Amino acid sequence: MKEAVPGELERLRAAWPAVVELLGASHPVLRTDLLDSIPESLTDTCCTIGFDPEFSGEIDEVKRLGVATLQRAVSSELKRQVKIDFCKASGPVRWSHERKQSAASSGAPTANLRSWEKNPAIRQVLEIFHGDVRDVQS
Repeated sequence: MKEAVPGELERLRAAWPAVVELLGASHPVLRTDLLDSIPESLTDTCCTIGFDPEFSGEIDEVKRLGVATLQRAVSSELKRQVKIDFCKASGPVRWSHERKQSAASSGAPTANLRSWEKNPAIRQVLEIFHGDVRDVQS
């Protein structure tokens, strides 16, 4: 296998948040699973997607739900056909978490971050189960 074009892996990594968001428009569960992933390696025919070791269990769900969709999206971004493989990432994957932190610190009103509290369906579920929301992922 030949190595990819120099700098191509870095360009794919930079575009990864946009690729994940685009996939999320039609496959929200796939988007959620890919938030803890990043392209790890790239050759002329294969792209290996690494998952945060803490969330490596999501690999099986991505394989089951949308490997073909992911392959089309990555191939479209690279402008050539590649097959997709998966692995545990070499370390924690933080791009999605850093993006949330920067959006929160960029002066976005906190009312928008907690808009879920106003949703009647969520309030009803919380009341029925005497629950509390500990994490909200968008």
